[in-house]
Amino acid sequence: AARAAASSPAQTLAARAAAPLSWIALARFKNTAAVTHFVQLLGDNDATRRLRAVAALGEVRDPDIEALLIPLLREKDVTMRQTAARALTHMPDAAVVAALTAAMDKDLLVAAIVEQAPALAAKAGTDATAALLAKMLTAAGKVKAPVVAPAAEEEGPGRRPSGARAEETDLATAMMILETIEHLGLHSAEVKTALEAARDASDPAARIKAYQLHEQLIAGADAAERSTSAVAAATQALKDSQSSVRCAGIGLLTAAEPAAALSLLLPALKDPDADVRAAVLSALPVVPDDPRVAAAITASLGDPSPTVVSAAARAAAQRHDPAIGAAVLAALNQAGSKSAEPAAAGKAANPGRGRPADQAGSKTADQSVVLASLAEAAADLHPEGAAGALANLLANPATDVRVAAARALGKLKDATALNSLLNGLQDKDSSVVAAVIGALGESDAPEAVQAVLDTLAKPALAPELRRQILTRLAAHCGDPNSAYGSWAQSGPALKDADLDILVSMAPAATAAERQGLIALAERYLIEPRLEAKKHAGSILGNYADDETVRATLLKAIEQDNTGVVPATAEVLRRIRDDSMIEVPLLAYYKALCEGAGGTAAPAYVAPAPRPASGAAMPGRRGRPGDTAAPATPLPTPAALAPLGPQYPGLAKATAEESALLRAAIIEALGSIGGDHAGKALRTIAELELKRNNDEMTPNLIAAFESAKALNSVRDLCQFYVIPAGRYRLDAVAALKRMVSLDSERVKETLQRLVAGALTPPDVAAAAADALDEIQSAGGA
Repeated sequence: AARAAASSPAQTLAARAAAPLSWIALARFKNTAAVTHFVQLLGDNDATRRLRAVAALGEVRDPDIEALLIPLLREKDVTMRQTAARALTHMPDAAVVAALTAAMDKDLLVAAIVEQAPALAAKAGTDATAALLAKMLTAAGKVKAPVVAPAAEEEGPGRRPSGARAEETDLATAMMILETIEHLGLHSAEVKTALEAARDASDPAARIKAYQLHEQLIAGADAAERSTSAVAAATQALKDSQSSVRCAGIGLLTAAEPAAALSLLLPALKDPDADVRAAVLSALPVVPDDPRVAAAITASLGDPSPTVVSAAARAAAQRHDPAIGAAVLAALNQAGSKSAEPAAAGKAANPGRGRPADQAGSKTADQSVVLASLAEAAADLHPEGAAGALANLLANPATDVRVAAARALGKLKDATALNSLLNGLQDKDSSVVAAVIGALGESDAPEAVQAVLDTLAKPALAPELRRQILTRLAAHCGDPNSAYGSWAQSGPALKDADLDILVSMAPAATAAERQGLIALAERYLIEPRLEAKKHAGSILGNYADDETVRATLLKAIEQDNTGVVPATAEVLRRIRDDSMIEVPLLAYYKALCEGAGGTAAPAYVAPAPRPASGAAMPGRRGRPGDTAAPATPLPTPAALAPLGPQYPGLAKATAEESALLRAAIIEALGSIGGDHAGKALRTIAELELKRNNDEMTPNLIAAFESAKALNSVRDLCQFYVIPAGRYRLDAVAALKRMVSLDSERVKETLQRLVAGALTPPDVAAAAADALDEIQSAGGA
């Protein structure tokens, strides 16, 4: 069995615990004989059996066993101590945390303790767990070599556990402990001391994490204390031999006072490592106005490292200091002139090829990053001549540079660069064209608007570019006074493929896009083309919460329902206003019943005449609120006020469209609820009965139940519970759920069904079950 389960999670856990699967299983089931045997084995002379017994006892998870395992933390044998520590992490008593802390040294750095830290904190509190992890972190700095532990051999016929083979123990590392401290948010005095020691860990990643956690430790201190502590830690970090650690120390200076931070940041700009100098430039923008900062950023724009120049450009853009603008433009022009050199050198080295050599390609990539950063800075600082410099970059051989230049020109909004952007629409790379379209979209110039619209008219335009343009148009065409607004009203009609994109945009549109989409949809709602109407209706259906949209869709369906039925059904379904019950809900329903689409073949043969709603049932008494059955016959469609001419769109509805709209109206009435809605539902039920059609019966049953009107129970019984019909069982189930509305009528009706000689067996059984449930719920 153990071999068969070799790949199971249980076997994996058993192997990790260094005990056979059978022992682990018996321990988890708390088999008394097995647990007693495991306890006896704690005194066994065989080291392997003792280790297995300790591992198994840990799975019992019984506080009574803690007293047996805690002394083992003091054993001379390291493996026994580690196995006992792993076992104790499963114990429910908080005392195990104190025991582990007291015994902790470099030999007890078991990863299982760290993995169980959240559970230990829940048992013993964060302070006790912080002390344990702090002691582990201190001990982790003293580990020189991995500790090995014996592992049990497999069980099998004819084999006995004997000598153990060496196996590396799963030890906790300083990095693992630090991440757990961060996760639990621990910041006790012991943790602070341990973190300071961890800054000297042999693993650079652990040193970085220790400095990063310093921010967590000083978060609650006052500004002066945070500054002093951050400067002290950063000073130590900047002396580290690893550049990544020095970068972590620079990150701490965001919490320091500006003057104190500058005293460390400015000298660090001379660091031999480019990453450190770049980290300094990333930290400089947060320092308030100081002439030394602008001077440092300006000087760094001439750094030999592309990484540093890019960081300086980003720093300049973040500071928005016009004094740096001229230096940024000079760096941009210089980098732009150099960017063609690697390509030319590559062509010379590779005649007949369009790509430079690998080394030149790497240099070109670095230059592209520099140019993109400088272009963004130039757009933010807007130095004189920036538009011309950026326009020149639109001819750069690097795609990334042309994309950055186009975006920067869009930000700059300089009319002198318009012609360059228009030429950029002819670029062979779609990402550049996308950036140019975005830049043109930022301009209100007639030439820019027309260029965007002309691009949309191209039949071979890539789908992503088409969507980008349509998104831009939707965001701007909601304003009728804008250039895009006039296009939305009277410009060339969009193709069906474009309307498809607009439909897909509608659900997640922004407020501006929503306004534009509504404007476009209202235009195509009156188009003669069926597909255009359908698309318009699909767009507007997303905005049924808008009163203007609701009015537009209701007007459209009254006049011509083509393409707008699904959207209008959504509008009708959402109506919650009692004043709208008669018009439009009931008026629409009557019009649909009069129209050709409302007529359908009878689904079943009508039953014999029912007893009037006020007719007595055995043992029934009159109730306040009951209304007598109408003395006049049920109204017929012909007797109703002619509504067809008033709503020609509804009169033309097909059978499928009529069913969709009628179902939406019934659902709305059920959601509105109350006596007014209940009366309307009764009228609808009478109309459907006269038409001899049960298509809407499930909807009406659900609506009567949800309306909770005064006479909902009576109407449900009269129309759907007492008469025969294919949805009679559904009506009985609904009646049972409505018992709180009129318990006496519900019980009497169900009793009548059970006792009725002509009641079908399945209906009688359902009624009997319903009575049983009602009586059980009432304590009978």
